[in-house]
Amino acid sequence: ANCKELFMASGCPACHGVTKEDNAKVGPNLVGVMGRKAGTTPSLLGPSENMKKYGVTWSVETLNEFLANPPAKVPGTAMAGILTDPQQRADVIAYLATLKK
Repeated sequence: ANCKELFMASGCPACHGVTKEDNAKVGPNLVGVMGRKAGTTPSLLGPSENMKKYGVTWSVETLNEFLANPPAKVPGTAMAGILTDPQQRADVIAYLATLKK
């Protein structure tokens, strides 16, 4: 519950959907993000070539690295949120892991 609360409080839902039906956001829907290839989910901004070039499959490790500083990992990304606190990143990633298809 704390992980979901942190995700919601961090402003993530402003750009990312967390239900299968919530696809009208500027960022990609995060249902099923774990195990998905970066840059393969549509969003209102369209496909992200920079995310595709990043080439990772989302996992605890790759999300942890990305969320620490998205613009440093993927120059030109529209992702503005940065989670500098390792525990907050771990909590948000734990919540994302619950968003299964």
